[in-house]
Amino acid sequence: MRTKGLRVGPVLVSLVALAGPLIVARRGAADAPPGRYLVVSAGVYDTETKLTWEQPPTSLSYSWANAGAYCAQLTGGPWRLPSMQELQTLVDDSRTNPAIDPTFFPGAPAAFTWTASPYVPTPGNAWYVYFYSGFTASALTSTPYHVRCVH
Repeated sequence: MRTKGLRVGPVLVSLVALAGPLIVARRGAADAPPGRYLVVSAGVYDTETKLTWEQPPTSLSYSWANAGAYCAQLTGGPWRLPSMQELQTLVDDSRTNPAIDPTFFPGAPAAFTWTASPYVPTPGNAWYVYFYSGFTASALTSTPYHVRCVH
């Protein structure tokens, strides 16, 4: 049996894996203060991280490899899939369904959204952020999930 500690907000939680790979889930930690986001011609600019987010994102779902290819073909970039840490900066802990600022990201799906971060302990898996609640976990890269590109 394996045990792994994980931080969920300010609380440290112990997970026990009885069999198979350990899949970790955690909640992002960013609440967007007023003035954090600016709408620009390319999308939504985050004044804290200096990243520009695709707005609106595609309504289609893609495998992990195809999600990266989708971002790379967007004009006005260079666009790419965000890392897990970058995508978590959009999570608004004060909200659910979706856990993202609705003023700057109207109509954002409360959906599983790919990151560019592979889940190293399990080849063929990658991290995603679940924008219903803000939790993160990993899934098979062949699974079709939503995409929000960044540059």
